[in-house]
Amino acid sequence: MSSTMHAVQIPKHGDSSVLAYVPVPKPTPKPDQVLVKVAYAGVNFIDTYQRSGLYPQTLPFIVGREGSGEIVEVGPQVKGDFKVGDRVAFMGPGSYAEYDAASTISLAKLPDAVSLEQ
Repeated sequence: MSSTMHAVQIPKHGDSSVLAYVPVPKPTPKPDQVLVKVAYAGVNFIDTYQRSGLYPQTLPFIVGREGSGEIVEVGPQVKGDFKVGDRVAFMGPGSYAEYDAASTISLAKLPDAVSLEQ
C-alpha cells in the first residue's frame, strides 16, 4: 500500500473556497484502531462551523466526523470481532479522506442489508 492518500483539507479558515483536495500521509492506525478505506463521509453543519473558524481547529486539518467503508488493517490490540474486509460505519475526525484510522469505540459493523451509502 502507498504511504500517501488524498484528502479534503482546510489550510485556513474561510468559505468553501478554502477546501483543498491534497496529497497527505496515509494514517497509521494506533494499536487499538482499525484503518478504514472510506467509501462515504457524512456532511454536517459542524464541518462548515470548523471550516469557518466558529469551532476552532488546529490548521491544517482534514474535514469530516463520520463515514463508512471497509476495514483494510486491524491494530494488534483491537478488541472485538473486527477483521480486514468488514464493512463498517465510524465516527471520528478526518473522514473526508481515502483512509481514516478509527477507534473501535466508535465503530460498528454494517449488516448485509445496510449499504455503505446508507
